[in-house]
Amino acid sequence: MSEVATEVGVAAPAVYRIFRGREDVVDSTLQDAAARTPLVPEGLEWSEAIRFYTDTLLDTIRSYRGLASVVLEQPARYVAFLPHMEAFARMLASVGFSEQAAGRLSTVYTSIVMQGGAALSWASNWKDPAKTLSDYPIVGNFVHHIEAGDRDELHEIMKNFFIAQAKASGVTLPPPQRELGK
Repeated sequence: MSEVATEVGVAAPAVYRIFRGREDVVDSTLQDAAARTPLVPEGLEWSEAIRFYTDTLLDTIRSYRGLASVVLEQPARYVAFLPHMEAFARMLASVGFSEQAAGRLSTVYTSIVMQGGAALSWASNWKDPAKTLSDYPIVGNFVHHIEAGDRDELHEIMKNFFIAQAKASGVTLPPPQRELGK
């Protein structure tokens, strides 16, 4: 709690007048992060919705240090982002995924982005991040593209992930209206 107090510039007892403990601070922070994260707008073409969802989640993860780790370590905390996952699932259902498949895919995809975001913060604590990330090629590739500022390549990888999922589910996705990043 003293870290929170220092961060906001008050004495620790002032924080305890507002929050009962660390869990209250974490819950409040998650609610704030979720409230500030825009939902996928309805009517976006599927590949643009993937770009939007990826970018907004990554921006939130970067703005709230430790958020992705907390959500991954305590999966019940995904509930803060349930409206975002539901909006993304609605978009997936609108392009042909069953509601059940869209819900599962939205959950899996949110987890992938959270894992990539968590790996960004974890990598800074590793003695040899390049070696450690090479042991986990999917997360390492994700982190590489984020750190390199190469979101277009990341979006392309994620778009291909959804194309593969659609194919496995027997869903024919309409062609993207424009090339990603253009």
